[in-house]
Amino acid sequence: MLPALIGLFGVAVGVVLTSLLSAGRERRDGRVDALSSFVAANARVIVAHEQLYELVASGSPPEIASPPGQAALSERVGALAEWRITHGRVLILVPHAADLDAAVSEFKTARAQATRWIREYQRLGTEFDLAAVQDSQLHAWKAMHRAHDNLIAASRRVVADDLKLWSWRVAQRSARQR
Repeated sequence: MLPALIGLFGVAVGVVLTSLLSAGRERRDGRVDALSSFVAANARVIVAHEQLYELVASGSPPEIASPPGQAALSERVGALAEWRITHGRVLILVPHAADLDAAVSEFKTARAQATRWIREYQRLGTEFDLAAVQDSQLHAWKAMHRAHDNLIAASRRVVADDLKLWSWRVAQRSARQR
């Protein structure tokens, strides 16, 4: 009778541990997925910005209503919408990460600076003079790339911290079972 109870207790402990470890892994996997989606959305915003810049810089700026102008502006809007959605998901799943928040703030500031010349282009159309904003555009572009690199580094730290915490918890549970 006693061996049967010990066996049943062992199975129950195994079920509980498996459940806890599985839940922790799902949480980590969700955070990694959210962070990687966010980094990818961040890159998409940069690429959309670069495409619009190249379109405007390739000679005389196209009409805003032209198919290339509309395509570039639409891609920019879509990229920014995706960025905001993935940022919201990260805010929910990774609520406390100061360096991640700093990288996001840095990117927001750089993107806002980069948006100034785009608004000017939207206002002036073919009369827009890119040379007048080239220095600030270059500064904003470099700042967006720097913020993107910082976002990747911060995301790596969040994932590494999750793995350390998970390893520590597993070690603690193993120690309690002995």
